[in-house]
This record gives sequence, structure tokens and C-alpha cells, in this order.
Amino acid sequence: MKMKNKDLLIFGVISLLILSIVLFSGCIGEKEKKPTPTTTVKPETKYVCPDGKTIVLDISQCPTTTTTSTSTTTSTTSTITTTTVRATTTIKPITTTTMGETTTTIPSTPVSLKSFWNVYCDEDVTDLRKDEALRQCNEKKNRYIVESGEIEEIESEGDDIYLKVIHCPYAWNPQASVKMKTGQRAALLKLKKGDTVKYKGILKKCGSFDWFYEGIIVEEGILLQ
Repeated sequence: MKMKNKDLLIFGVISLLILSIVLFSGCIGEKEKKPTPTTTVKPETKYVCPDGKTIVLDISQCPTTTTTSTSTTTSTTSTITTTTVRATTTIKPITTTTMGETTTTIPSTPVSLKSFWNVYCDEDVTDLRKDEALRQCNEKKNRYIVESGEIEEIESEGDDIYLKVIHCPYAWNPQASVKMKTGQRAALLKLKKGDTVKYKGILKKCGSFDWFYEGIIVEEGILLQ
């Protein structure tokens, strides 16, 4: 039995509807089978503050701790005692010998003859004090001295000039004979008897207490005023 065209058309339409329904149902089924996406929750990082108690999400949120340090300083005061010992040893010139030539180095600091003149100028002192004064004076030989006195005379012997000086009050004869250093002539020519002079030189000898002789002999003399 042959089907008519109309029947074929109806059959085709029905078949398409059925096929469409089947395909649509399959799509819906696949959509339902897809898994539901999951959301990942990141864990929170927490910090323990330096005080060991406070917990925060950001370390900058930790409370500020102020530490006050108290420093105690102990001061100890020490007392230092300095003892100054004065030497009584007489400083003497240093003599050295080089290639057969003897050189004497004289300390530049002058010594004082005050104690010597105190005895020398006193007519009433004992012989014992005179001897002691001479001994002490001779210990200062080859040392510089600076003395002042009154001019008794200025003598010349060739190129050498000697300044005679009175150191004792009311004395008529000189107590010091000073051989002047080269180059002092011009200054000495300006002086006269009775003038007060100040001189510097090297003590060579402490002589006699006899007033007819010089008490001291000095060399390398120079005028200081």
C-alpha cells in the first residue's frame, strides 16, 4: 500500500519533532551534569605581636611598646698625692774628650753667690765659716754667674780687658776680677769708676778672704746693662 504525499509530509514533520525533542533533552541533561564551580577561600595570616599576647592580621597593627632604661652611674673620686723631691746635688759641667780634644759643656742656668758674699763681706765671721763659704763657692766653678757691683777699675793687658768690681759695701778694693769676652771694648769705654754694672761670666776660682786679693776670678765676661 502506497503512502500518499500528504501522509509522507506529516510523517516527516512528526519525525523532526521527535528528533528535536530528543536533542533538546540531551542538551539539558549535559547542562545538568556539569559540576558546580567551587570557590577557594584563602587562609588568613595572623601575627603574634612582640608582647606575646596581641594577635593581629597586620604586624603594623601591633601596639607600640616604649621601654625606659634607667642607667645608674657610680662616680669614684680618686685622690692622687704628688710628692716633689728637690735634689740637693750640685749640677756640674759635663766634660767630653773627642780625638784628644777636651770639650766642657757648661749648664746655661746661672748659679748664685749670695751666700758667699754674705760671709765674704762680713768682717766678724769666724775662720770656720770662711772655709765653708770658700768650699761651697768652689763647688760652683765652671758655672755661669750673674752678679752686680760697683766698678773699681777697668784694666787692659794687651788685647785682654779686666773689669774690677766691688761687691762689699764700704770696701775700697775689688772683690771680683772679670776677664771680659772679645767684643766688649766699645761698651766698656762708656763706663767710669763708681758706675754700677751687671755682668755675666764663668766662675773659674773662689780665691782668698784677704782683701788685698780678688775674692772670685771670672772669665768670658759680658755686660748685661
